Formats: sequence, structure tokens, C-alpha cells
Amino acid sequence: MKTLILMGSLLISTTAVQAEEKDKGFYYYGSIYGAGSTLCALVNDGKIEKDYASKFLSDVVKMFSDDQELDDVFPYIENAYEGITKETQCEGIYD
Repeated sequence: MKTLILMGSLLISTTAVQAEEKDKGFYYYGSIYGAGSTLCALVNDGKIEKDYASKFLSDVVKMFSDDQELDDVFPYIENAYEGITKETQCEGIYD
């Protein structure tokens, strides 16, 4: 019986760690996608220059890629960057 309880505890703790990593990935995905979308809206409204928006977002992604603590979630960051660059409202901004 003790073995069953121990195995159950290990399984639950492993699942919690996996969920935490996924949540962290979603956080960074949303951060990049949201920042990129906001920058696109500002460019489209004439509030900032296209070059500024493009450089700003690529610099943020580069900063995250250089951070070894984010290696586990960097695929989420890359997916967000690729996704926002393909959005219709951002066409031509992140070339």
C-alpha cells in the first residue's frame, strides 16, 4: 500500500512540473504575440515607425533566446514570433 501511495505521489508531482513548464511557455507565447500585435497596431495608426517596431520585437526575441533559463520555452517564443509576423494586420512590418 505504501508503494502505491509513493508511486501516486511521484506521478502527481511529475504532472505538476510538466503543467508548470507548459504554463510558462504559454506566458511567453502570449507576451511575444501580444507585444507584436500592439506594435503592429501602433504602426498602422501612425504612432511609431515600422523599423522601430520590427527592431524592438526582434530584439526582445533575441534577448529571450540568449537567456539560458528560457531554453525550455523558447519554442513557444519562436512560434509566437512566427505567428504574429504572418498576421494580416502586421503585413510588411516584420519583414
